[in-house]
Amino acid sequence: MPRFTLNDLAPFGKQRPFFVVKGKTRRGRHNVVALTPQETRDYEKEVRFRVIQMLGESFVSPMFPTGTPVMIDLDFVSIRPKKYQKKKDSSGLIWCQNVPDVDNLEKAVIDALHGLMWKDDRQVVSIRSRKFYTEKGNNEPRVCIFVREAGNPPIYLCDSWSDEAEQSWDGANEEFIIGAQPVPLPDIKKL
Repeated sequence: MPRFTLNDLAPFGKQRPFFVVKGKTRRGRHNVVALTPQETRDYEKEVRFRVIQMLGESFVSPMFPTGTPVMIDLDFVSIRPKKYQKKKDSSGLIWCQNVPDVDNLEKAVIDALHGLMWKDDRQVVSIRSRKFYTEKGNNEPRVCIFVREAGNPPIYLCDSWSDEAEQSWDGANEEFIIGAQPVPLPDIKKL
């Protein structure tokens, strides 16, 4: 399963498209086209170029054929501002709560990998994204990407969670654990 760390690449959020009138249609209406800003296109090209370099020449695109569900983990690490460089601040990674929003960061990377890792965006069934500031003394921004085939869906749904259920993240197993045991789904055939 491919894991990529794109060093010296600052996280960049996908910008909103702008609209341009390109002539008129046969019926006399204006033909409006949505265009992605150049800065966003350049960033997506850079991500794509670096991933292709890491995969090597023997790589066949797309990596996950049509119909294969894909899971993506994304870590975006920005340069830590001076206000978080104080002695009392943690020396490791710390959460980043500044702009750009994590969903815009996701969009830029996912659009860059489209056609390279998967053929259709519908194949992406799960995304986990996190935003951090670098460790103290480290001024190297980076984007970490982990793409893998999705396994079986979970045996529980959010409808079956109870209000008292303890929710915790088990980082060792990379599973979200709800309470003591997951609640099985009802058998659809009996319904």
